Amino acid sequence: MVLKANDELRHEWDEDPHWRESWYWNFSDPENQIGCWIYLWVVPNKPLKSGMLVCLYHGFAADRNSTEAAWESPGHLLKGDDGSWTYCYREDVEPLFAEDVDDVELCGLSVKVIEPNKHHKLSFRDGDNASFDFDCEYMSQPWDFADNVHPTPRWLAKDRYHRGWKAKGSLTIAGKTYRIDTTGDSDHSWGTRDMGIFEENNLKTYAIQSKDGALSVKAQMLGEPGRELPRGYIAHGEEMWAVKTIEESSRYLENGRMHDISLRVTDVAGHVVEAHMDAMYAAVAGGGPNIGFEGAGVWEVKDWGRCAGLASCWWSNDVTAKQLHEGEAGKTEASAD
Repeated sequence: MVLKANDELRHEWDEDPHWRESWYWNFSDPENQIGCWIYLWVVPNKPLKSGMLVCLYHGFAADRNSTEAAWESPGHLLKGDDGSWTYCYREDVEPLFAEDVDDVELCGLSVKVIEPNKHHKLSFRDGDNASFDFDCEYMSQPWDFADNVHPTPRWLAKDRYHRGWKAKGSLTIAGKTYRIDTTGDSDHSWGTRDMGIFEENNLKTYAIQSKDGALSVKAQMLGEPGRELPRGYIAHGEEMWAVKTIEESSRYLENGRMHDISLRVTDVAGHVVEAHMDAMYAAVAGGGPNIGFEGAGVWEVKDWGRCAGLASCWWSNDVTAKQLHEGEAGKTEASAD
């Protein structure tokens, strides 16, 4: 489906207590070896109806509960070994914000549409320790996950759109300012988000973008452990095609963090992207019952060279770090057509 300008805005909701609408941006910045995760959401049927999160990370400051530990640290900055750090600022508030997302501010996070479907401005101030101003230039129109060979299941927001973006601007953490000029992945989704069902499934997702935006890849593998189905797109500039198959292999450290990641992504038109990431240079670890990491790194992409990107793996409650490390979990039997 081709989105119109108002599709970027808020949508009507139903009575499902799990209904959520969210806007998400991430990036991998190889120059500064920083990963970024920006999240804005509404959950109209919950007591705390609006929320936001900003997470920035460099190195590996914690194996578990990275964002929660950072949020509770002085200045919301968790410091680890070898200069590593994780910053996290999160707020959940009672009011459902009234503004539309063409110009909204919540708890220091500001999102403004400069040109519909093409250009946003993202800004943040925590009032004390962190701030950023990013120009967000999209590489293509949003990819409708309903157009995948395997559409997104209803329990993970069946209305789901992804696209690559170029991030330019500045970021300040603890008095140090970084120049940002890199790429990332973004999504906008709305509908049921049932985390109880989510925790019974594996989600492996990978994003790759060339600096000039000529190549953008979103490769997602979602489903029962060992039977994850391929979803996503390959984009050459503005032209986009549905992913048909994903061949993936990874190894895992003792804490469950992935490395030595190899991908072969094929779309319905026969385009193939082969990529390898030896190791992420930064990552955050999830809390809760299920193991998970999201991290930033550089992909070596056949015929395209070095491309910034991310890898994110969240496992069902039955999967342990030990199983991943010993090769007893984390493998997909086959990427179905």
